[in-house]
Amino acid sequence: MIFARFEQFGTIHTAFLSLAEAGIEVPVRDGRGDQVRWQQASYEALRRVLKNPVYAGAYVYGRRQVEHCLDADQQLHRRIVEQPDSHWHVLIKDHHEGYISWETFERNQRRIVANRRGDATASAPREGASLLQGLVLCGRCGRVMKVQYTRSRYPRYVCTQPPVQGSSPVCQAFGATRLEQAFEQLVLAALAPRGMEAMLAAETAYLHADDAQRALWRQRVERARYEADLARRQYDAVDPANRLVARALEHRWEQALGALAAVEHEAAAKQQSFTQALSSEEQARLRWFAEDLPSLWHASSTRVQDKKRLVRCLIEQVVVDVPRDEEPLQARIHWVGGEVTPIAVPPSRVSKRRVGVHCYATDPDILDLIRQLGAEFSDEQIARILQRKGLKTSKGLTFTVHRVTNLRYAHKIPGHTRAQLQPAHVHTVEQAAERLGLSRRTVVHWIDSGLLKGSQITPGAPWRIELTVEHLIDGVAAPENRRRPGGLDDPEGRGPGLGRQPADRGQEAQHRRARRHPRAGRSPHSLANQS
Repeated sequence: MIFARFEQFGTIHTAFLSLAEAGIEVPVRDGRGDQVRWQQASYEALRRVLKNPVYAGAYVYGRRQVEHCLDADQQLHRRIVEQPDSHWHVLIKDHHEGYISWETFERNQRRIVANRRGDATASAPREGASLLQGLVLCGRCGRVMKVQYTRSRYPRYVCTQPPVQGSSPVCQAFGATRLEQAFEQLVLAALAPRGMEAMLAAETAYLHADDAQRALWRQRVERARYEADLARRQYDAVDPANRLVARALEHRWEQALGALAAVEHEAAAKQQSFTQALSSEEQARLRWFAEDLPSLWHASSTRVQDKKRLVRCLIEQVVVDVPRDEEPLQARIHWVGGEVTPIAVPPSRVSKRRVGVHCYATDPDILDLIRQLGAEFSDEQIARILQRKGLKTSKGLTFTVHRVTNLRYAHKIPGHTRAQLQPAHVHTVEQAAERLGLSRRTVVHWIDSGLLKGSQITPGAPWRIELTVEHLIDGVAAPENRRRPGGLDDPEGRGPGLGRQPADRGQEAQHRRARRHPRAGRSPHSLANQS
């Protein structure tokens, strides 16, 4: 049962959880070694059974050796250390009949070693979303690329080569989504011809899945019956005159009968929970999955660990080379049979395919722009400027004051909490329109026409307009640049100078209202005389 569960699940931990969930007990010897008691399975008990060659029919001497060592206080201590098979003193194969063959034992040992976490091993299939965990090799240094997960839980492969002579600590890195999508298509295409065959094998395995547990419960009932029969025979053989011994044997017999009744009741309950034959509806659904493997592959009931185990049955490794320019990612898939399939994966973000930079790195052009704006504008103004330009963050979000501030702090960009004061002759569009008594649109039009001198750090940033007396007299106040109240020409000869009085502005506003509403501002007597 232990070896079958390990063969089915591939790891000691998963096999232990399976046995504990099923309530299966394992035999354990007590401290004296002459009694065998049955108890719930433990991880250490399963590990000892799987690593012991005696269950493979072999006799071994020298698996554990005593070593002498000194502790921190220079005291001599002895410890028992397990030795590799190359250091065993005696190894006799086929010494007795074993539960498994020697080839199966060696395969189990290789799998146990491969399940360990390390830079040179693939480790056991885990719950992460990375399908090629432990199978991706760096095409530059040959190391196993580690899996990292971002905050959005998307896997990413990173080769952390130790820095040598000032080299970068990151050899190469890339996102795993597009590579694994292309790999899934190859795997499903390879499994498609075997769909019906796999369906028949799954149906057979389902029907015989509980055969081992049925046999186990039958053996437990037989053992309980033997213990009860042994207690009965011992009670029958006792001398009736020896009442103390007879009373003890009677009590032991009663305990054995109670244990037999409990085991028979538990075995009957387990028989009801065992799987039955598939119904016609379940068989039809199984055939549908055999013809549509992608649906079974992407189903929510399919565990990621099962996908990884299936992938490891098909391929040995995937060698990936990330180009330093905008070329597609190159990968070579080494299948178990020895065939190699090269694939090219297009980059998801061309502008951010730089070695050592993750996919959410901020565009350097945006950082340079924030660095220029930060010398003059506040974070709130910078956020509005970036919004007007339609720029987004590395995750496609709109810039806000909080995001601009965090970005400045992350990249050590100096800034200001409020806008910097400009010289007295430099004005914004709103300030210039107020000083000249014009509309904002007219001021912008004059800047485009060259009548006013204005500049911007970047399109969308506030204008910096220089207003001087010489400029107004020589340029804006010229007769050809005079305007009407509704246009550029002024029939009354008033230029847009700085000497306009508030009374003139009120008269101009009254004239505009009179033109829009001819009857406004007239007395009732004048309207009656006109009629």
